[in-house]
Amino acid sequence: MKYVIFSLLLATLPAAAQSPLTYKMVKEHRTFRHAKVDVQYPKLKSSALNAKIVELLPKPPDTSGLEAGEGIDVDEAFKVTYNNHGLLSIYGEGLSITVKDGHRNAAHP
Repeated sequence: MKYVIFSLLLATLPAAAQSPLTYKMVKEHRTFRHAKVDVQYPKLKSSALNAKIVELLPKPPDTSGLEAGEGIDVDEAFKVTYNNHGLLSIYGEGLSITVKDGHRNAAHP
């Protein structure tokens, strides 16, 4: 069980750019061996900035210590909080929790 909150401010290239960046929000659902990951994030036209955002997306969680019938659910969402004057601010938060037989297996996530 863990709770993750982070904020990221990216400077765009070139720094002299004054217009907002073009992006679209993307939702993805990934399933790993005993884990389910749902994530929502902005996808930009800049491949360099996209690579930085992809680094923040959840990786397959370690499921080696799980008991029979247990799994891990990860929900993570990003939102653009500022997009002007060549700067893009992205805020994200997420939750990772174990589940057993499809139900949350913890009193406090």
